[in-house]
Amino acid sequence: LSMTKTIPEIKSTIILRGQYSSCVVNDADFQATDTTTYTFKNNNSSAYYVQASFRPNLLENKFISRWELAARYGALTIPDQAQKEWIFPGSTNPSKNTTQWAVALDYWLMWNTNVKFQYEQNYPAAFNDVTPSLPRATYQIQLCMGF
Repeated sequence: LSMTKTIPEIKSTIILRGQYSSCVVNDADFQATDTTTYTFKNNNSSAYYVQASFRPNLLENKFISRWELAARYGALTIPDQAQKEWIFPGSTNPSKNTTQWAVALDYWLMWNTNVKFQYEQNYPAAFNDVTPSLPRATYQIQLCMGF
């Protein structure tokens, strides 16, 4: 989903984006050793994100018109057994969801290239019904190029 709206009155463009993806995989058996077989059931996963951005690209000042403010929220749900066997071994009741949000200030060098200054916070999945403390927020600088 992508929606772009140019608003001449404020000489800006607002962009809304989102995506939902889902993957369903049949049950699978994996031979770990000569005597051990793992059977994975409910191998379903999904992910989504929503993003909103504001860019004053219609201003006459070229320096200011290249800036963009963006916010993004996303979530990932992974298969039950992936949580139990690999991510939280020994867990009796792992959460399936991990979420993330970010706020970014982008400077567009060209139509397909920008420098991104971003603040990001991840919310890890719960373990045995206990939500872990938040990891440190990250500050990132990225060079992004579209092809």
